[in-house]
Amino acid sequence: MVSHFEAATVLRRALQAINNPQLGLELGRRSNLANRGALGLGLLASPTPEDAIHLILRFPASAGLLVNLAEEVSPRQRTLLATPLIGNNDLEAFLVDKLFAGLVRLCRQGTGADYAPDLVELVRQPPADTKPYEDYFGCPLRFACRHNRLVSEARWMDFHMPTANTMAFRYAEDALHCEEVQAMESAVGLAVGRVLRQASPGATSPAELASSLNLSERTLRRRLMESGLSYRKMQDEGRKSRALTLVLNGLMDLAEVAQETGFADLNNFRRAFKRWTGKTPSEMRNRAA
Repeated sequence: MVSHFEAATVLRRALQAINNPQLGLELGRRSNLANRGALGLGLLASPTPEDAIHLILRFPASAGLLVNLAEEVSPRQRTLLATPLIGNNDLEAFLVDKLFAGLVRLCRQGTGADYAPDLVELVRQPPADTKPYEDYFGCPLRFACRHNRLVSEARWMDFHMPTANTMAFRYAEDALHCEEVQAMESAVGLAVGRVLRQASPGATSPAELASSLNLSERTLRRRLMESGLSYRKMQDEGRKSRALTLVLNGLMDLAEVAQETGFADLNNFRRAFKRWTGKTPSEMRNRAA
């Protein structure tokens, strides 16, 4: 629901305010698969840790990855390499610490065993206290390396997960695929919807909206059309959502609600509201009361 740029901006502000160089490690080691929705179900239901990691590699957006993650395979080892997205080098230490700590926790939760990597290499400079890293990863640990690498013995990646469930795993795959398609189709729609919600009724013309998204009006209309959307329809949906909220909370009289949602008079608002809901505003308010 949020762009990489927006997520990175939030992270920069948070890291500056918190000022904890080990925050990524702390968050990664406390990660909870139950909070991951369809992805969490897929990870828990995966036949092996390798299948779980492949699920993350296939659906990086659902995994919330803000780094590029790749895998190198050899007969005896599996190596995960993490590199920051363009422009996010200043976030690399936090993001990789969190990712690698979370992957280790995933393998430990999934196998129910004392999993430990063979080797962890980090590009970041060593923190003042490296002991929390050494204690958590339980393997040789190197800082100031050329690459971020998490190396595991192949036997761990082939370990049968006690929570494996073929039906649940397939269900999670289907749900993640749907999420991916919907996200691709709705990215522009989400951005447009957000701008329309923030603007006062009727204050944002298509040209102003396109400009706020750094697009030409023609490009915006084309992208909305490709997603099966239109500016007028989205504006109507925004009015509908706002009108329902104001009618149901009962804090404004209906004439004020009409004005707040951009209608010239109460009669026009009543007709639109009945078209949206099948009821007049008064009927809806009375029913809610």
